[in-house]
Amino acid sequence: MDLIDSKDELLLTFVKALLSEGELSIFVILKGVCINGTLIPEYKYYEYLADFYEKNSKDKNKILAISAFKDLSEASKSNSNPKIDFIHLKNVVTSSDVGRNKNFIRIKLSEIDAFSLS
Repeated sequence: MDLIDSKDELLLTFVKALLSEGELSIFVILKGVCINGTLIPEYKYYEYLADFYEKNSKDKNKILAISAFKDLSEASKSNSNPKIDFIHLKNVVTSSDVGRNKNFIRIKLSEIDAFSLS
């Protein structure tokens, strides 16, 4: 039995266009939750996480996490033909916590119910 790929081809096109550079404001609906944010390349997502973790974490394993995020960023940058299963957003605000800005989120493409550029 073949499984149907449930990724939205139009959204996938935007994600592919941002593989190396760029940002795009987007609104997605995920299981009834409305999410606004800025679509960013995967490598930038990892760079932002490394920077955020470095500035804000008091975790004793912080150096290990920062190193892992930087390694993931480099691997993502060097992959010329990545399998795209997720979108990466920064400056995230959700309908369930309006007014609170979440820094970053990674969303599985096949789980997105709807999207719109904003």
